[in-house]
Amino acid sequence: MVEVGAVQAQLAASNALRQSGIGLRNVEQDGNLLVATITPSLRSFGETVTVRVEPQGPAVSRVVVRSESAAALFDWGKNGENVSRITRSLRELVPTR
Repeated sequence: MVEVGAVQAQLAASNALRQSGIGLRNVEQDGNLLVATITPSLRSFGETVTVRVEPQGPAVSRVVVRSESAAALFDWGKNGENVSRITRSLRELVPTR
């Protein structure tokens, strides 16, 4: 939970994606949903990260971050690392509960 409204949470989530250092290739926004494509690396074929902002009130929003591998049976911890990096960046940008 972040202690800001939905619009501010969306902006913070977008900034957190960019500041997380996870190698973004593309970011698209559709309402309260951000979808980011991560470039392939030696550890993975790339991932898709989704960040959904769910308003909980005028000054509180829930932010849900998910990361899924593009084409691998095992992610070797890469998806968890993506979620942790984005969440950490988000906590640096806005107050959280």
